[in-house]
Amino acid sequence: MSYRAVRILDDLGCSLVSDELLREIWKTMVHQRRVDLVFYSGGVDTVDDFLEFIKSPKRCVSLVVLEESEEILAIGWLTNIESGTPFAHFCAFGKPNRKVGRFLTEHWLNWQDRFGNHRFRLLMAITPENHTIALRMIKIAGFISAGTVPQMCYWAQTQEYVSGVISYLERSHSPQ
Repeated sequence: MSYRAVRILDDLGCSLVSDELLREIWKTMVHQRRVDLVFYSGGVDTVDDFLEFIKSPKRCVSLVVLEESEEILAIGWLTNIESGTPFAHFCAFGKPNRKVGRFLTEHWLNWQDRFGNHRFRLLMAITPENHTIALRMIKIAGFISAGTVPQMCYWAQTQEYVSGVISYLERSHSPQ
């Protein structure tokens, strides 16, 4: 299997994929019950919320596509991209696939600017301690836990704060 990363916006903030495709991704997230897990702190509850969130030029959003079938396997985005150490967010679809998360993190860590310089030296993640699936996924993707901060993450479903696990992935330490 071979994968391809497809960015949602170009460097000028212009859409590279259709709103129709993004709506289909939202429907998949709803159907596979991913919305409350991915947007655990709330605020993205409708397709319009999703479009506004995903199309923000403050985020670097990419799709992972299976080249043979054009099936979308995941959507991921980086926040705080201007810092050089962005926070990674990820939502996979269908059956678990260990290679998809690694592919996406490698795509981000190898992303170069127009001068050939890597945009990011490392990726960060904050994951609610009770989100065991996400914690397993980031470990598979090669992230290293740096510790836990008590009551850091707001979990909208229970309207409570839970501990947040801080993790990072350096370009030089990412799995091959």
